Amino acid sequence: MQFTNDPEPSGFLPQDAAMGAFGEEIDGYKLKRFCGHGPVSWVYEAEKPGGGVLRLKVLDRAAFVAPGEFDRILTRCTALRNRLNHANVAAPLGANMLGQEHCYLVEEWKEGITLRKLLKRSRRLSEQAALALLRLVAKGILHGHEQGIIHGGVKATNVIIGRTGSVYSVDWASPRTAILASSGALRLPFQQVEVEIGYAYLPPEVLHGEIEPKPVADVYALGILLYELIAGEAPFAGPPDVLLKLIRERSPLTFADDSLRISDPTQDLLQWMTAYAPEARCEQMGECVQALEEALEALKSGEA
Repeated sequence: MQFTNDPEPSGFLPQDAAMGAFGEEIDGYKLKRFCGHGPVSWVYEAEKPGGGVLRLKVLDRAAFVAPGEFDRILTRCTALRNRLNHANVAAPLGANMLGQEHCYLVEEWKEGITLRKLLKRSRRLSEQAALALLRLVAKGILHGHEQGIIHGGVKATNVIIGRTGSVYSVDWASPRTAILASSGALRLPFQQVEVEIGYAYLPPEVLHGEIEPKPVADVYALGILLYELIAGEAPFAGPPDVLLKLIRERSPLTFADDSLRISDPTQDLLQWMTAYAPEARCEQMGECVQALEEALEALKSGEA
């Protein structure tokens, strides 16, 4: 069975309770299967009216502490509809209120497993496989940037790998920055917030409090993902204050395991994408895609 979210919910809502939490249908979408959760969200595979499946994510209003944030995210999610059309993107399809305490987001359904689950199975990818995979993710992110849309939530659980090797970025409409801004007021345990936000992928400027992500924030997150694919784990872990200290200490970022024998172009690319200062990073996702392609070609030709 394939999943679009890590299907191992524990300690939040048991499977049966999650399937019954909002009834059998939400605005005509029939809930077929519970896929996973975050501290303020539930993710389902759902059936469209008239047939076909999609990904449906329910969010608790408690995630939106700032005044007007709940309405703002609904407006944003609705505005994303029909603006993303790319082979490497699971497109948002809309959003709506669900009573007074919840809203829901709907997105294209993409068959496959999350990149996080793939890494759990294989531990790490070869340098060539990592570059090839990340190039496809970056192409989808580039498409979003060309439409004026920043993903803002690039992480291993938001990348789906299909059976035929297809690659998709998902969760484009999820309000990670709103949850980040609200996390202190919510007083959620760090481990729970990490599930929803993915602190390890946040650049220093966001950890310092810059809530509205810029294109270079997606570049940074892709750089962390590149490290994770090759090394088998993210370079940093912990709450924001710990992460900032670790990022400063390891800047410029290099692969900690010398036995990995990473090529110079890939090492240089990693440092360019994850530079501490935003202005020192690759500024445009198009440049990032080109650099990934060049590093991949150099590796294939033996020039790296």
